[in-house]
Amino acid sequence: MYLWGLLFCYCQDFFQHTTFILLRSVPEGSGGGTIGRNMALADAWKQLSWFYYQYLLVTALYMLEPWERTVFNSLLITVAAMAVYTGYVFMPQHIMAILHYFEVVQ
Repeated sequence: MYLWGLLFCYCQDFFQHTTFILLRSVPEGSGGGTIGRNMALADAWKQLSWFYYQYLLVTALYMLEPWERTVFNSLLITVAAMAVYTGYVFMPQHIMAILHYFEVVQ
């Protein structure tokens, strides 16, 4: 129950933060020039940094040293990539077997 409360607080804070970013307007006179683009990049970088900070807090990775965090993130990305690849390779075969079983495809 505690974890769901934390998740709700994070989501609530995320939506308030996102609403603030979406409602903020580009300053007058920028005309879509470099100032507006730099602000957009800065806002995007700030948002990504905030997501990464939330990831560190939720997974308790903030307690690890940088090299330990790198090893953990590398393993996580490797496992996720293998899962996506396996799904891409084998799911069509399984879907076709299911469709043949239920005689949807002959």
